[in-house]
Amino acid sequence: MKTFFASPERSSEEVVKGQFEQINKFADLTQLFNALPYIVTILNKDRQIVFSNKVLIDTLKAQDLRDFLGKRPGEALNCVHSNEMEGGCGTSESCRYCGAVTTITQSMKEKRKVVNECRITSVNDGVEEYLDFEVSASPFLWEDEYYTIFTVADISGVKRKRMLERIFFHDILNTAGNMRGISDLVKSMDNSAPRKEELLNVLYKMSAELVEEIQDQKQLSAAESGDLIIAPALVNSREIMETLVAQFKSHIKKAINIIVSEDSEELGFSSDKGLLTRILKNMLKNAIEASEDGDTVEISASLTDKSIKFKVHNPRFIPRNIQLQIFKRSFSTKGTDRGLGTYSMKLLGEHFLKGKVYFSSDEKAGTDFYFEHPLT
Repeated sequence: MKTFFASPERSSEEVVKGQFEQINKFADLTQLFNALPYIVTILNKDRQIVFSNKVLIDTLKAQDLRDFLGKRPGEALNCVHSNEMEGGCGTSESCRYCGAVTTITQSMKEKRKVVNECRITSVNDGVEEYLDFEVSASPFLWEDEYYTIFTVADISGVKRKRMLERIFFHDILNTAGNMRGISDLVKSMDNSAPRKEELLNVLYKMSAELVEEIQDQKQLSAAESGDLIIAPALVNSREIMETLVAQFKSHIKKAINIIVSEDSEELGFSSDKGLLTRILKNMLKNAIEASEDGDTVEISASLTDKSIKFKVHNPRFIPRNIQLQIFKRSFSTKGTDRGLGTYSMKLLGEHFLKGKVYFSSDEKAGTDFYFEHPLT
């Protein structure tokens, strides 16, 4: 079987069952594992689950541990990449950058405890969930055979808190600090000072951006908790795109040409204007950040049989390792505790507007981000 990363080989059902029965004989081990508040599993040499505590069963709402025997961690957690290859969890191209399988394989190879963070996109009942875990793997010798004790602790709440703190305590406070500085300067000026009106205009724009940033974070928090309420209304594709382009042109520092494609269609349809605007704004923002002086960023809209397809193009290429992680919450090329932009596109565009968010990137053609908004 083909693999892009870890071995696809598996132990037989009979071997897995025998390993489970040997370990399950020891009641003290079961009691110890069940006393722990996070998922604890024992994996065999082929990374298959041969034992687990009750937390795994409760977390995945299963009936019995035997439901997971022989599965690998990503398969048990319904990772979206676990069924991409015949070999299952650990063998897809995306698995190269999975904190879970790299932790397990490193521990097995080096015979030592390894701890990492892991981002998993899980599918349950057709709905994607974005999870952050701290995982650890430790070698465990039993009956002259090495196993791995693999633990999984959900840190999604911690990661969300860190990101929101990063935004509020860094980005928003930075903007508020700049506003205070300009306010102090304006206050000290004579009414006839030639720059006073100019600075007041700058202050107005910054205050509007600050309010918008706070509203965006409030919206994202509501979306993650499932409390977001959709407010559909008639919107115009051309109007939204031209408004966004004008906003970016007014304060962008790079010498980048931002345009609405001449071939773009003007389409009227029903959507939540705030959510749609946020998705397209993030697409444009990412394209601008990736571009360099002299580049052109272009946004367009076209009609397909079942959707309105928005596209944002920039001439730069996204490296493959970034492509494979781009929609994961917490992943960012801009530093730790960032990574909400592309994640929010996916969350808002697919979960709430019921569309499809995706991208393509080519070294010659550049990068295109798409949002297909359903017509119905």
